[in-house]
Amino acid sequence: MGEKLTYKDFEIGQKVILTGTGSPQDKEYFYNIYLTLGKEYEITDLDFHFHDKICIKRDNGKGVFMDIKYFENKSVVREKNIDKLLKD
Repeated sequence: MGEKLTYKDFEIGQKVILTGTGSPQDKEYFYNIYLTLGKEYEITDLDFHFHDKICIKRDNGKGVFMDIKYFENKSVVREKNIDKLLKD
């Protein structure tokens, strides 16, 4: 895989999709902090103090800085879904 993403690779207002890490515990973990796997979230803030995090608004309306590794760019997810459909 390429270089690790940082807050500089994102923009406020950008749409990202919560994909998690693939762990079986992801669904329960995100549910407990008011996030939904597979849901689209909008980036509401970026901060150089948190170089590996983006801020999104949770399902309960409150913002939270989350690790970038849990998210995929909307276009990347779309491409993966198209590739998967073409292979089937």
